[in-house]
Amino acid sequence: MTTGLIHAAVLHGLGETPRYESFPAPVARDGEAVVRVAAAALKPADRLMASGVRYAPDGFPHVAGLDGVGRLDDGTRVAFFMPERPYGGMAEQTLVRRGAWLPVPDSADDVIAAAVLNPGMAAWKSVVWEGEVVAGQTTITLPDTQAYSRAARRILALPDLRRFLGAYFVYEDGVNTVIAFAGIFAAQTLGFSMERLIGLYIVVQVSALLGALAWASPTDRLGPRRVVMITLCQWAAVVVAAYFIETQTQFWVLAVVAGTGLGAVQAASRAFLARLAPRGMEAELFGFYSLCGKSAAVMGPLVFGTVLAALIALVIERSHFCEADRFAEAVGDAR
Repeated sequence: MTTGLIHAAVLHGLGETPRYESFPAPVARDGEAVVRVAAAALKPADRLMASGVRYAPDGFPHVAGLDGVGRLDDGTRVAFFMPERPYGGMAEQTLVRRGAWLPVPDSADDVIAAAVLNPGMAAWKSVVWEGEVVAGQTTITLPDTQAYSRAARRILALPDLRRFLGAYFVYEDGVNTVIAFAGIFAAQTLGFSMERLIGLYIVVQVSALLGALAWASPTDRLGPRRVVMITLCQWAAVVVAAYFIETQTQFWVLAVVAGTGLGAVQAASRAFLARLAPRGMEAELFGFYSLCGKSAAVMGPLVFGTVLAALIALVIERSHFCEADRFAEAVGDAR
């Protein structure tokens, strides 16, 4: 039997931050077991519990944490879930119903086992328990599109964020397009070898790092919005200057200038978003921001390549018409 006090992360009210303090040690009754906790993961479900959205405690004080990894009194290593209230996983010891655990092999690390327990149980519940999938069958896992759409609606309902993300998609589209076609231009027009192309990309990345560092202090003084506008003007000048490039040396110099603008515009854009982000939405906002950037990386080269292909086809068609006209004139003159 366990007696005395333990240390734990203790909740004293919904929405409050857990406090590290002493808590009465659990005592097992019939059908229960005490687990000496080795590791417990902090995850969204624990935050939902602390805020009262899901798995809300029915009284306080209450130990935080819905699961974890530890050992039973007989030394058996287990991954436990849903401890008996008011106990939770974020404590030196916790109380669970007998059988409310899974065996953990000795080769598995405590921290890794605790981290994969929650997503592993979610997968097991959906695939094995509810889906009744057995060995040898194949499953297809689809994303939670409703959760994505809800997050998108929350974000796009904020006017300032909607305008920023729309503008970011457009100018990041242009930046990614320039980057994608710069290598093609360097290789096919200026005759860069593969070794020189690799060196060129390294130089661009280093100059981007230096550009981000150089613009860090001006971003604090001037604000990220103004820095984004300045660096976008720099990128526009780079694109115009690329039209007049005739030698590899000129392209090296232009690549360094473009790289400094690349690092600055990316760093300032993140700082701009951080200023606009409402408290508590930072993670999903930066996830949506990344989605915009990745989408722009695909759409920019795709649109530019499609337009370019259409223009080339139009030029070829016009040239064929001109040749046909000249041929017809030549035949008429011969007659």
